[in-house]
Amino acid sequence: ETMPSLVGSEMCIRDRHIMDAKQFNRNMLRQIFLRSQEIMYSQQGGNSNNISSLLNGKVIGLLFYTPSSRTRCSFESAIKKLGGDTILLTPDTSSSQKGETVSDTLHTLDTYTDGLIVRSPNDITIQEFQNETENTIINAGDMLHHPSQALLDLFTIRQEKGTVNNLKFAIMGDLSHSRTIGSLVELLCNYNVEFYFIATHKLQINPAIIEYIENAQKHSSSTGYNISYFIHTENLEDDNVKKILKSVDVVYMTRLQKERWDTVITVENVKKYYLTKSLVNILKSNCLIMHPLPRNDEIPKEIDTDRRAIYFKQMKYGLYLRMALCELMFG
Repeated sequence: ETMPSLVGSEMCIRDRHIMDAKQFNRNMLRQIFLRSQEIMYSQQGGNSNNISSLLNGKVIGLLFYTPSSRTRCSFESAIKKLGGDTILLTPDTSSSQKGETVSDTLHTLDTYTDGLIVRSPNDITIQEFQNETENTIINAGDMLHHPSQALLDLFTIRQEKGTVNNLKFAIMGDLSHSRTIGSLVELLCNYNVEFYFIATHKLQINPAIIEYIENAQKHSSSTGYNISYFIHTENLEDDNVKKILKSVDVVYMTRLQKERWDTVITVENVKKYYLTKSLVNILKSNCLIMHPLPRNDEIPKEIDTDRRAIYFKQMKYGLYLRMALCELMFG
């Protein structure tokens, strides 16, 4: 049975740009996930007739100031699969080599394209430029936000679990420097969820994110969402933490973002927060092990073959989700 297609119908976002995860409510998320699923089924069935060619004749500009494998490739692939074309600019191929500002480079790309996907330098938020372009911008990662990653994470959970609601999340690793975590938490505040933030003191969750959760809790009587959070600085060998790991539905791991560290953190301290084979063995049989990638040593390669490890599946789901976003924003 085919789902009623959402293309052409009043798809849900009224904002001109996708800047951060706060823009999405539960109804919008549902529509985006349904469309992503529809795209996924037609791609998997080899039936590309169901895929719209909404981007035929359109050129989308990709401006990537920091390295990216998945975000860039999946957006580029998404645009091409929808019939569009791309122009890619990176610092080493643009006039930023000659001292051109981000704003001027953005203006240039804006002139030659019909839409923009931008990953800014690590010290800039893309919001700063939202009124400077003719075109729609999708934020592909900035100082604080990574909305499309959070959307694909939720889509992954929904596909693998059937729902995002009433789940317990252990969120681990370098929480203070991860823009993915901030966006993920913001989206998850649209559901009934329990957060367990597990990290060393120096890498614990950003106070601004805690404030966001507490704000969502205050409004829970009107939204009906039950949200709770717990902060743990004990390492993964701690009995308390092991008890949590045994009970959660999702383990979300992040890498050490050393390129963003301003304090001296010894890797020895951090190793106690790495996932190991013996820790994976205590997880529930249907627990999901997720990671936005790239990974370093925090998830050993031997875990890749565990069927609960779905970080490579996340990449695949990311393509369908980003196709839906490109259709929505540039179509």
